Formats: sequence, structure tokens, C-alpha cells
Amino acid sequence: MASLVSRTISKTPLPSRLPLLLVGAGLANLTLARTLQIHGYSDPDRHFRIFDSASPHKRTRHALNLQRWATDPLDALLRRGKPHYGNQPGLFQSCTVDAHHGGSGYVNTKINLLRTSSPITDLNDDDGAGSVRYKKQEVVDMIKGGINVESRMEFLRFEEVVDAEGRTAVRAFFKDGTEVLGSAIVGGDGLRSKVRSSLLPTITPKVLPLVVYTGEENLLSRMMVGNIDEDDTLPAYNKKNPAEVDCSSVYVGDGVTFVFSKTYLDWENARIQWTYIRKPKGFVEEERELVGEDGEVTKDLVTSVEEGVEDKLYRPNRKVTEAEVIPEEFYQEIEVLKSGSDVSQELINYIQDIREPVKTTKAERKASLAELTSKPPTYNWLMRSVKLPETKEELDQLKSKVPGGDKVFLIGDAAHAAPIVQGCSGSHSLVDGFELGTLLAKAFRTLALPPTTTTSSSSPVLEALNTFESTETLTRWRVACVDKSETELMSLVQPKAVWEAIQKAEGSSELTKEQKELRKDPRVDRALEELAEWHTEQTKKTQKETEEKERRRKQEIEV
Repeated sequence: MASLVSRTISKTPLPSRLPLLLVGAGLANLTLARTLQIHGYSDPDRHFRIFDSASPHKRTRHALNLQRWATDPLDALLRRGKPHYGNQPGLFQSCTVDAHHGGSGYVNTKINLLRTSSPITDLNDDDGAGSVRYKKQEVVDMIKGGINVESRMEFLRFEEVVDAEGRTAVRAFFKDGTEVLGSAIVGGDGLRSKVRSSLLPTITPKVLPLVVYTGEENLLSRMMVGNIDEDDTLPAYNKKNPAEVDCSSVYVGDGVTFVFSKTYLDWENARIQWTYIRKPKGFVEEERELVGEDGEVTKDLVTSVEEGVEDKLYRPNRKVTEAEVIPEEFYQEIEVLKSGSDVSQELINYIQDIREPVKTTKAERKASLAELTSKPPTYNWLMRSVKLPETKEELDQLKSKVPGGDKVFLIGDAAHAAPIVQGCSGSHSLVDGFELGTLLAKAFRTLALPPTTTTSSSSPVLEALNTFESTETLTRWRVACVDKSETELMSLVQPKAVWEAIQKAEGSSELTKEQKELRKDPRVDRALEELAEWHTEQTKKTQKETEEKERRRKQEIEV
């Protein structure tokens, strides 16, 4: 595919300092911008500008899972930016979906049987202290803080600019006709990244062979919390302390899986999101031998769907506008499932009226979200993933084919979109922004020093960006994020006989080891170890900086 990126010769000298252009205001770029702001680097003429295609009034009612190993370092950084929160609970904790009830956003990592609701095994959750479910909009607002996001700025393309003195820059073009010069571009514009399609046109999202539909039900909070003792109609499962109620749970049956995720809107109203997952009819999974360039033979599982087998619920090529067009066969399939003996009555209550539109609650009207609730509650969800090359060398070779490609970088879902399992991709997006922001803060500190050479003023910034975009980072994205999420999601959809065998053999170390081998990869282990080391290092660093700051404060008082 030919590149649409061009190179332009500037007739006038380029400015000596240009800002970074952050395209997309998702978790990754917002975290990057906030990290730089807290370090004191937020001048739009010298440090960064951040653009987003959405309206500034657009709000989301969705929730998301995030891992503690990703939120803890950022939480500590945000505290540094807001000292008066020093003795308060974690800032992220105030954003959990059950914060109204004093909960912790706990995500149950147990895999439960649809038929009995009894746990049979664990979903892999060895990334740290576990997954927590948050209200996405509250997390976004908290991270954003006072960052100025230039809204309604839809990115189209970029070009390289060179002046007579040999200085180079990139120019970003936006749909409204705006053109902006920058020292580099950081694309954090999500799964359908236009920055990525301009930079790496051959890398496109892959759709996993899964049938996935999701919807919502509005319920009373007490139906899920169950902390009203005199109400004997509530299932015993729900009669718990609010802080102990799980906010997301996985239930498996005969080749189908349900995930139930809960959000408490206020003391009275709650919402439960259900997600239905199965493999398409005619799904085939086979082991094949792959020969690498070095002649090394490896084995890999290759999935496909048999030609000629019709499954009206499997629509991998559907358009975005068709996501809410639900085939009648879906509702028929759910009715058959509900009428059988493989789903407990407790769970049937959560999917009783999936045809009904979501009703607007008082809490939603207060939050100005009423316009979102008019949409049908059921949605055909395509599980997509994006993988960049395995090494920095391979990635640089692809980027070198595009003029100015050496000044364009990707983070967040633009670089590692993955199926939504335990908040893996979102967590890595936070790490992206935090880690890159820390490196860029050091680069801007260097630029603030008196110049000693004739080197381009943007070189420390480019060095920081290239240091971040290392083979180690690409491995983290590819293996610990995308491969891990894909493997875990696909492993959830198994025949009933497999789950019954696992339940029967619960406690058998041999079977447990076998199940782990099916879900794990040595590269995942190494990447997770590196993340754990990084987390420990950041915690120690933050503690050391806090102690040093306190020491200087005491010295100033003494003086």
C-alpha cells in the first residue's frame, strides 16, 4: 500500500522550539500530558498540545477494568500534583463503580458455572494486586485535571517539513483545515488510529473469531448489594457487605460464556452490563508448524471458520453503523438458553428483558447523559487486536518508508489494542503515558539548559521517544498485552465437558498445571516480571522523591 505522507521544503526557517503533537485524548495521551504537566512542562508553544476529534461535551457512561500495577504509580504521581490529598484514600478508589456503597471495585477472577453459579477455577490474574472496575468518565476527568484538550480536531494526515538549514519537523493536518507544526507526533487515537494508518498502512486491526453481544439492564442497587436484611427474596449470593460485592464476574456453560459487570449510579440505581460470548459455528482450531527466517520451527494454534457454514450472529465484516442491528436469531438463541437447565435463575434475572430499551434514571439525567440512553441496549461487539512488529529494528524499517516517519510514535490502543479482558490494554495505556511522560520530562529538562551544541533542539525529545519505543516496550505490548488477552478470552469458550472435568478435578495440581500451560507463554512470564520490577522501581523512586522533598522543606523552614 503506497504511503500518502509527503515531504515539504519550508521557505522560512523552522522555529527553534516546537511542541509535541499528541493526537487523541484517550487514557495514554491524557496520562502522558498530565505527567508532563505535574513535572512542570505544559507550555503549548514548547512542550505539547493535545488534540481530540470528540466534542468537549461528549461523556461516556461506560466502565472499565484496570490493574493495580498500572494505577498505583499514577495515583502516587497525581497525589504529588495535589498535596492536599496526601492523607486521603487512593484517588482511583473514589472512581470505582461501587464507590457510592463504600466498595473497592473488586473484580471476581473466579470462573463460575452458568448452571450453578459455583466457582470452578481462576482466570489468570497474576499481573499484580488484581483488577478493579472504575467509572471510565470519572477516571478520565481525574487524569485530565486542568489539561487543555483541543476538541473537535479530527486528524487526517501528517507530512515532513524541512527548512534550508536542514532542520526537520512534522506538520499535522486536521479536517477543519487547521495545520500544526510539531517536533514529533504521538498517536494515541485508539483502535482505528488515523496516525497509525498514515504511518504503518499495512498494520490493521484483526477481528477475533468470536460471537460477542453486550447489553445493559437497569436495576435497583439493593438487588446487587443485598444489604437489606429483611428482604428475604434476595439471593444469598448478594447478601454481602458492599465492599465485598464483586463488580465483574465470569460464568461459563456449554461453549458459551457470560460476563456480568456492575455499576452503581447512586444509592438507589444501578446498572448491570452483560456480555454473551461464543465461538462461531464451523470454528476450527488446529496446531501448525511455523518455520522462522532462521529456520527455527515453532508450533502455533491457527484458528479459522469453515467456508459454507452459516452463522448469522458472526459478522466480522459488519460496518460500525450496523453494530446495533441485532439479528432476530440472537434473541432466539438467548431464549433457548434461558429455557434450558444450563443457566441459574439468578443469572436469568439479569438477562430477562434484553429486548427492552434502557430506561433513563434520575442519576443519568443529573449527569446530562440522557441522550445516550435512547440507544438500544444490545450491541454486536467485535473483539479486535493490533500488533506492531516484534523488534525496534523491524518497526524502524517500516517507518523509514514514510517521510517523517522517524518523528511519529504510537501509544495506547493505537499500538496495542486488545480484547477487553481484565483491563489489560487500558492498564498498559496508563503505563505508556506514565513511562513516556517521565522520559520526556527529563528531555525537556535538558532543553531548558543553555545550548552547548548546534544539534537540533528537538533531539533530546526524539531520543526520549525512541528510548521508550524499544524492543522491550514492543514485547510488553505484543506479548503481555495482546497475546495474553487473546489467549485468555479464547480459553473462556469451552465445551461443557471441559469445564465439568476441571470442576471435578479441582485441587489436582497436575490439571491445574496443564490449564496454566494452555493459557501461558514464557514470553508473557518474562514481560510480567519486567512489569513487576518496573512497578517496584517506580514505588521506590516516588518514596525517595517524597522524602527528599520533605527534607528540603524542613531545611527551608530552618533557614
